[in-house]
Amino acid sequence: MRRVWFWWMAVACLSGSFAQAAEPMPVDWTQRRIDPALREGWAYRPLQTVAIPAVDSAGVVNPVDRFLAAAQSRAGVTPNPTVDRRALLRRLSFTLTGLPPAAEEVAAFVADDAPDAVDRCVDRLLASPHYGIRWARHWLDIARFAESHGYEHDYDRPTAHHYRDFVVQAWNADQPFDEFVRWQIAGDQMSPQDRLAWMATGFLAAGPHSTQITKREVERQRYDELDDMVMTISTALLGLNVSCARCHDHPYDPIPQADFYRLAAFFTRTVRSDVEVDFDPAGFRTAQAEFVRKHAAFEDAVARYEATELRTAYQQWRRTALPERLRSTWLLPSTMAVSSKENLVWTEQADGSWSATGPTPKHDEYRLRMQTSARRVTAIRLEALTDPSMTHGGPGRDADGNFALSHVEAFARVKGDHTPSAIPLARAVATFEQFEGSIAGVLDKRDETAWGVDPQLGRPHAAAFYFDKPVDLMPDDELEIRLAFRTRPAASIGRLRVSFSTMLNPAIEEATTPIPERVISALQQNPFALTENEWPAVTRWFAPQDAEWQRLDDLRRDHAATVPRPQMKTVFVATEGRPAIRLHTQAAEEYLPETCFLVRGDPANPLRVANPGVLQILDRGESAAVLNDRAALAKWLTDHEHGAGALLARVIVNRLWQHHFGTGLVATPDDFGTRGSLPSHPALLEWLAGELIRHHWQIKPIQRLLVTSTAFQRSSWLTTNSAANDPENQLFARWTSRRLEAEAIRDAMLVFADALDDRLDGPSEREPEHRRRSLYRFIKRSASDPWFASFDAPDGCRVQGRRPQTTSPAQMLALMNGEQTHALARIMAERRTTNADDPIRHFVQRVLQRDPSPIERESMVRLLDKSPTVEQWTDLCHVLLSLDEFVYLD
Repeated sequence: MRRVWFWWMAVACLSGSFAQAAEPMPVDWTQRRIDPALREGWAYRPLQTVAIPAVDSAGVVNPVDRFLAAAQSRAGVTPNPTVDRRALLRRLSFTLTGLPPAAEEVAAFVADDAPDAVDRCVDRLLASPHYGIRWARHWLDIARFAESHGYEHDYDRPTAHHYRDFVVQAWNADQPFDEFVRWQIAGDQMSPQDRLAWMATGFLAAGPHSTQITKREVERQRYDELDDMVMTISTALLGLNVSCARCHDHPYDPIPQADFYRLAAFFTRTVRSDVEVDFDPAGFRTAQAEFVRKHAAFEDAVARYEATELRTAYQQWRRTALPERLRSTWLLPSTMAVSSKENLVWTEQADGSWSATGPTPKHDEYRLRMQTSARRVTAIRLEALTDPSMTHGGPGRDADGNFALSHVEAFARVKGDHTPSAIPLARAVATFEQFEGSIAGVLDKRDETAWGVDPQLGRPHAAAFYFDKPVDLMPDDELEIRLAFRTRPAASIGRLRVSFSTMLNPAIEEATTPIPERVISALQQNPFALTENEWPAVTRWFAPQDAEWQRLDDLRRDHAATVPRPQMKTVFVATEGRPAIRLHTQAAEEYLPETCFLVRGDPANPLRVANPGVLQILDRGESAAVLNDRAALAKWLTDHEHGAGALLARVIVNRLWQHHFGTGLVATPDDFGTRGSLPSHPALLEWLAGELIRHHWQIKPIQRLLVTSTAFQRSSWLTTNSAANDPENQLFARWTSRRLEAEAIRDAMLVFADALDDRLDGPSEREPEHRRRSLYRFIKRSASDPWFASFDAPDGCRVQGRRPQTTSPAQMLALMNGEQTHALARIMAERRTTNADDPIRHFVQRVLQRDPSPIERESMVRLLDKSPTVEQWTDLCHVLLSLDEFVYLD
């Protein structure tokens, strides 16, 4: 072990000064290469194989304890004894889930003397969904997560919570940490079919972002964004602040200025975007398959009827009704195409009508182009039909189901002539017209007048427009009808059908379905002479007029309306090739076309284009030439053999250690460089990093290893031996007592009051008095919550790998005078067990997980009358919630 320690000290000294070890600055600083010897620094070396020390201490089985016992023995430090079961369970519960144990759990754990009692307790806590909430909070601190953009206007990010939900789910599922990292860097590229991978990229987008960018600030702001991404990745994942090399070579660590720009170049076109993501693709596929299976029965019923009974019905109809129908006034054209100025999507229906889908624009103009075999056309008829997709069935798309048709124009278009000829319209009639909504208004050229059908909504209506004189057409000529909706906002027709007539002054024929031209010749033939090619056209027109076919089709349509749809939600992501979220910027795009090396970091002084590249100090492969996108960077970051994976593993196991023991093996968790602390137990750190990789980067086995160690279970008392030989507790002979975080204090009070809403995921809560876990409070960068701020909660503006542990009067005032504490204390009092023999014991057990001492009981009794009121019980609970014993974890 002594040799290991001296080796670590030697390589630390070797990497102590970049300025001294590096070569003189070349003229072209963008081509500078670091001295290979600098890669021997302790943080930059490949993972070393470390043997677990053999120690003679009785009962030392956990490998963590073996490393610590060896160091303690050399220093002459006697470790503390372990705590009692009650204190251990409280420590385990708060550390792993952020919640206190219930009194019943404490009693059961204390009574369980089985050898594996602690192991089973740890497994239960690791399997709790609250584990992910607890550890997601630690990760969100370093991901600088908040739900607003920051800066002066600090607009909200209503879809940013999906990144938080990803982190919770990833920790609960024990997603391998290397994949967890890769998805946050390039999940959209590496697993584009997985919604969680898209959600994960919120890591890159989580930082502050200016929303007021003038033309002169465009480049500076963009480079600040790249700086934020580089800083977050390097600090959160690698424990190095590469941003220090933005304006010059890093003053302490072996990171040339050029490396900063090569790293930034990976994100040249990366922007914040809102993307629609399917949240349940597997469920959608299952539902879709079930729908298709059931819908086939409806399709088969219609098909069987068409193949059998429908032909019989058609033949009967021909004998009785055909002669009259062949004299039909209105015909459907041979071909037709419908479009709109605002790009609605049009779908042709079986009855020759066309349905519009898509958002309803404020104003729109429809164009209908048709061809007919008729040589002379005298009028056109427009039908506004109903559809279940519209309010009241329509026939209009406005909020009431009405429409306002402002103008109708007709044109004749000769083949090859790009300028159509206008057809004068002599008059117009309608089956119904509303008061002050006459059909005549469509011909007066005024936008203020229009045809509408209120109050006869939910019914089909028609209007006929008569040409001033018949229009003669050649075989390839077209008729074009233009419908304009300009009178009222969003008041267009949702489903329409257009037919024409060759008769002089044809009647409007309100209830008559027009016959398609292509059906006329078939109807005039012997029904038994119809070919298989002609029968489908006749069926399509005739079937809707047959009552039984209509009944079967209604069943089919009703079931079709139940077709499952993907569960799409909008997610805040970082990606390329998608529309960026644009607020108030004068930039042409949200990104610059290229990232350049900047002289002294000045965007006004670019040197040349920077190609993507990785940190030289951590690269041990030949991969730099092929690294060109975020996915490649993500793979390099997690490659423990040729890339940064060894340092990544050291950093994350050190963060885990810090959250369990109060101080990391490296006391500066965000700085593994030469200005940071050296590892207090370098061999243990190396072994833990290797153990993480040997467990395929899964975090829970490391968590289990740490909390089942004797070191985690030791008491926190400062003994004379420790004070003399290890005053800073670098040998971890005792556990470090510390105050609970703001979130844990509030969540515990909710548990004590039986008021905790333990729902997972979903939008954050904006009201301070919400009852969900504190992870789900809405964090606005410019408006931090004073209660949380008093307990050192971060504001999401920067990477914060270790929260400060301040002690201030504001913290006690927040507990003693805070409305939240008093409100929850009152709920506790109101929900007390009225038939309990000992309410005082009940409250103390809930808050402190122990029985009150005789002196404590006597003091509490003095607070109460013989028949205590709710207010007095509230005061008692309030006192308990303000005790240091509750607020501190010992």
